[in-house]
Amino acid sequence: MSMVDIKIEITKEAQYLIDSPMFPNIRNWEITQNYPHDAGFDLPACVKDIWTLRPGGVHLFPTGIKVQLPIGWELQVRPRSGLALKNGITILNTPGTVDYAYRSEIGVMLYNTSNKPFEIRPGDRIAQACIRAVPTVNIAYVDKISETIEEEVKESGTDLKAEMAAKLNKKRGGFGSSGV
Repeated sequence: MSMVDIKIEITKEAQYLIDSPMFPNIRNWEITQNYPHDAGFDLPACVKDIWTLRPGGVHLFPTGIKVQLPIGWELQVRPRSGLALKNGITILNTPGTVDYAYRSEIGVMLYNTSNKPFEIRPGDRIAQACIRAVPTVNIAYVDKISETIEEEVKESGTDLKAEMAAKLNKKRGGFGSSGV
């Protein structure tokens, strides 16, 4: 498992929410994993007032967070499954990609798919961020690509069925229910 170091800057608006006695439930603005090895980090809504997202409505919510990623990494902004399931709140452009060069505040484009208004309060967890490696891609322009995967496999000399059977056998420890 690889480790990646990222830097987070908290905006002045987020610091205001942390310092303000009007928001006693907001103690800090750290993005953390709820459990060790979770894939995502919760992102908060950096709003000073309660916002009502009307049915069918879309709004770009600030998070109070700027991120500095190393080259070769991205941050993906994804919906929180609980908000989607319970309230019909999702992200319009999911997953949203934050490239390593982006240095502005992260915004979350929430979309209310339900027929009921939904309130967003200061500090509410509105999305999750997942950090992912970005491969270096070498693009080759050719006159024609293989029309089927079988052509590609034949050209490479790979026995795809045997390769998949070997992987499955290794994963299961055997083919039958007894593992043999």
